[in-house]
Amino acid sequence: MFEFHPQGDPAISLSRFAAYATMGAVGTAIQYLVLVLLVQGLAVAPVPASLAGYLLGAVANYWLNYHLTFRAKAPHRRAAPRFLAVAGLGFLLNAAIMDTLVNSVGLHYLASQAVATALILVMNYLANAYWTFRHG
Repeated sequence: MFEFHPQGDPAISLSRFAAYATMGAVGTAIQYLVLVLLVQGLAVAPVPASLAGYLLGAVANYWLNYHLTFRAKAPHRRAAPRFLAVAGLGFLLNAAIMDTLVNSVGLHYLASQAVATALILVMNYLANAYWTFRHG
């Protein structure tokens, strides 16, 4: 399999990205489940419903990525605050993308969430691979 190693960095590869995306699918499923349940079941507006789902999905993503994707050696006291910083940026981007697409563009909330998910996936992967869970 072709692997992409910027400047020989083994933390970044197509196989690692595939593992990250697979683990991220769990967090994404949680986010979408919460989003739909809150919007359809409790009539919560799409943006806050998306953000509630994002927070719950992030908890699952931290555990999965720490233990499985990156097999992190860093103590949680170092990795967790970094993960929270990356997730916080993703949270803000998610809010901005959802607000723009749902409220300004008029796109359906699930289509809007799909766009936000795709954009944030790449940003979060790079930040977590290079900074949060990096060895050394």
